[in-house]
Amino acid sequence: MTQKMRFTILTNEPNGWTAKEFKKAVKGKPILLNFVSVDSFNDRNIYQKKLGDVTLLKSTQLKHYAERASLLYSFDQKTYMINKRLSTHRLITSKLYQQTMIESAPDIHGIESFYFHSKKEILQSIQCKRLQYPFIIKKLAGSQGIGVHLIRRKKELEQFGEKEILSYVCQNFIQNSGDYRVLVLGGKVLAMMKRTANEHDFRNNISQGGTAEVITDVHTRKKLEEIARRTTKLFQLDFCGVDIIFDEVSHTYRVLETNSIPNWEGIQTIIPF
Repeated sequence: MTQKMRFTILTNEPNGWTAKEFKKAVKGKPILLNFVSVDSFNDRNIYQKKLGDVTLLKSTQLKHYAERASLLYSFDQKTYMINKRLSTHRLITSKLYQQTMIESAPDIHGIESFYFHSKKEILQSIQCKRLQYPFIIKKLAGSQGIGVHLIRRKKELEQFGEKEILSYVCQNFIQNSGDYRVLVLGGKVLAMMKRTANEHDFRNNISQGGTAEVITDVHTRKKLEEIARRTTKLFQLDFCGVDIIFDEVSHTYRVLETNSIPNWEGIQTIIPF
């Protein structure tokens, strides 16, 4: 009799879309699937007893990255953690740190990023023309386009408090006609899509009203696949979504960010897998 592999999903939504897709995927296969909701580092010994042979983090209620990384590290002693890097390198989800890592890679282009301690510093950078209107200001850690703002004029900075600025990274706006999400597992590209913002928004995210389409151009697909694999290797991630944008001014493909806990609901609406 074939021994079944035990596969654990760490999630706050055991009845959500992702959970349902996993249940369909393992049906008829020698896999025992279970879901564990994690909300406290202090209960790690209880959670450890529920872990299977392989564990994937999808979501938790832990807000502080140090608490999450510490908990995942304790899990890694009991199970094979997909994306172990999340437990050993707590800054891997920081958009500023990601861009700094990309700067060190000779074969990947990123986006020049700035970190400021005050709105005064931002205005000084604009005066020096390092940062120019319009520019993007986005949360150091975030997903689905939440906390991403397009600043077109000085007055729009007033919505941010002085202390808030410390939680954001700034980047010059990249002229584009959409961006790309590439889903990678174990160094292999599973799927990719182009995302295009709706007429009322600048964000291409599907969760923000963007539309998804299949990429059919062979040259584009090959280029995106190369960049995604190199980026995944750089970040040492087993499973991730690499977001890439084509800069229409410099005619360069640039990595926007790497998502170590990617959503794939949007991509699966056009590419079933």
